[in-house]
Amino acid sequence: MFEKKVTESEAFISGIYSSVADILPECITGEKLLKAAMLNRDTYSFKVSYRFEGNGERTVVPVYFSIEGDFPSEAINVYKIGNVPIINPVPNCVDKAHLLSDSPSLYPDPLYILSKNTVVEQDGCSRRWFEEGQRVPLNAGRAYQALWVELNPDSKQLVPGDYTLQCVFRSLTDNAELSREVISVSVKETAIKEQAVTCTNWFYCDSIADVYGVEMFSDRHFEIIESFIETAAKNGNNMILTPAFTPPLDTRFGKRRKTVQLVGVKRVGGKYEFDFSLFERFVGICLEKGIRYFEHSHFFTQWGAAHCPDIVAEVDGNLTHIFGWECDAGSDEYTAFLEAYIAALLPVLEKLGIKERVYFHISDEPGERALENYRAARQTLKKIYPGIKTIDAMSSFKFCEQKIVDIPVVREISGDMKLFSKSGCDFWIYYTGGVIEDGNSNRLITLPQARNRMIGVHMYVAGASGFLHWGYNYYYDVLSHGVVNPLSEPCSYLLSPGTCFLVYPSLDGKAVPSQRLKVMRDGFGDYTALKMLEEKIGREEVLALINKTLGKEVFVDTLITGNELLRLKDTVLSML
Repeated sequence: MFEKKVTESEAFISGIYSSVADILPECITGEKLLKAAMLNRDTYSFKVSYRFEGNGERTVVPVYFSIEGDFPSEAINVYKIGNVPIINPVPNCVDKAHLLSDSPSLYPDPLYILSKNTVVEQDGCSRRWFEEGQRVPLNAGRAYQALWVELNPDSKQLVPGDYTLQCVFRSLTDNAELSREVISVSVKETAIKEQAVTCTNWFYCDSIADVYGVEMFSDRHFEIIESFIETAAKNGNNMILTPAFTPPLDTRFGKRRKTVQLVGVKRVGGKYEFDFSLFERFVGICLEKGIRYFEHSHFFTQWGAAHCPDIVAEVDGNLTHIFGWECDAGSDEYTAFLEAYIAALLPVLEKLGIKERVYFHISDEPGERALENYRAARQTLKKIYPGIKTIDAMSSFKFCEQKIVDIPVVREISGDMKLFSKSGCDFWIYYTGGVIEDGNSNRLITLPQARNRMIGVHMYVAGASGFLHWGYNYYYDVLSHGVVNPLSEPCSYLLSPGTCFLVYPSLDGKAVPSQRLKVMRDGFGDYTALKMLEEKIGREEVLALINKTLGKEVFVDTLITGNELLRLKDTVLSML
């Protein structure tokens, strides 16, 4: 009697899931997705899982992937979701009950884009098939792997209607079809409006120079910077931290970090001259890639505005540190410098067409004990530039109540959050990876994707208009110590997985996006859709709809599951 052999097709397992499903090597959390809806000009993403159980000695099968159907092929990007080694999945102060796992393992995050227009050919000698031109080969084994499918990534106008997409895996050993998964997508006539959230994840030019080993602001450095900016702008980041002077952030007291200064300074006698050529080059790239808003680097040191940032200038033909820790924030010398600098800066901002879209930082995260220092620093700037718009991370309502900041950025876990929410002032939300309490949003690699995406609903309910995070591409440890490649050491910052970055550096100088970056963008899309619905039925009705649909009263400390987020989004779309 002959034993029946298991064919590759019988052993190959695949499925379509939402973007908030969690597909780990050992398991999948989330329901299969059969149909979806999206607003016109929006971007929609889903995941396709695959696994080969193997039969006997065969444990791996090389495959290639294609999408068939009537959705325009030029409006589809496909990424392979890579995995990174997480040695410490449970960082400090995290609610362990909602982690994906508490075991060190491989976790999905980086997205490697699959090449388009590849050709499948058979080798005449080995009889094996090859996908010529594909830079990201796919090999299915016993662990779950996944692809990230992105529809309409460039936010183009689509023909409204229902589309069918068939996700097909074929074997590269014999070109046989292994699986075919089908999803229907409804594209609405209503087009999504411009992203309603102003979002910045802080951009570090020095980190790029260090991890790639290139000279600061060299042509090669700018080439890499351009890729990182483009990836940011395409994925919900419409504001960027602009290092006119070295940002006084994450720097040991009394020490200097690598100089990152776009504005050239020359001191002749008691007067200053400024060269904005690098500044204009940086801003020009940002505008070309889609950045709309700009943050000027902080004018005073972190945690209280007590000292000056590190500024270098040409003095008597030599580059010299003219300001830094040794100089008090309120010194006459620094005030005179600020007067000269801002007078020179404003015409440049006018020429670039961004003057009304530039926001200025005073000091990052000042506590209540630094209130008077902060007030004095702001008064200095207001005297020099009465129209200045200031924005800073601060969680005490006293700064807002006393009107010494234009836009406070409030930590999501702040005890004053309800005061900000009820005040009617323009405020933003931020979080770090340091404290993650039950129900709050965060984007660590080891948290479910729903914890990341729910930031959009949280912001809407609280009444926040923007989001800030301290790390888009920060590849250092605490206080800028060391340099690491996050592909091999994603827990470099206090063993906190992915807290300080949303993109990875590739070998060719291109930014590799993470699924967390794109899920966060989806959260901002939820916020925008809620704002659109608000225009139709009013804010109070939208708030009531959120609570009714989710079956609970929602605030920034309310846990929202992936299924709940999808149900709410479908309800909102049906009403638009």
